[in-house]
Amino acid sequence: MEETRVLTVEEKELLDDLLKGDTEALEELTWNTFSFLELIRERIIYFNNEYTLSISKVFKSADGRYFTLVYDNNIQTYDLDELLFYEVEPVESQTIIYLPKEN
Repeated sequence: MEETRVLTVEEKELLDDLLKGDTEALEELTWNTFSFLELIRERIIYFNNEYTLSISKVFKSADGRYFTLVYDNNIQTYDLDELLFYEVEPVESQTIIYLPKEN
C-alpha cells in the first residue's frame, strides 16, 4: 500500500495558490518540483507552431491526490502562457497500437 501523509500548512497554502492560478507559483512549477509533489509523467502534447509547444506534467501529491499542469512554452523566448493546474484522477485504460504485419 502506498504511503501518504497530511500536507503541512505551508504545503496546503502553496497547493491552494497553484489551484487558484497564482502565476508565480505556476511558473516555478514548470521548472522545479515542490517537495510534496512527485512528477510522475511529463509529455509534449503538441506543437502549436514552429516555436511554441504545449506541455503536460502530472504530479502525485504527498497526500495521495493527483494534479496536472498544462502550459504553452515558447522555445525561442522561454515565455510561458496558458498555465493551467487542476486535480485529476488516474483511470486505467486499454490502448490499441498497430504494428507492421509480419508476412
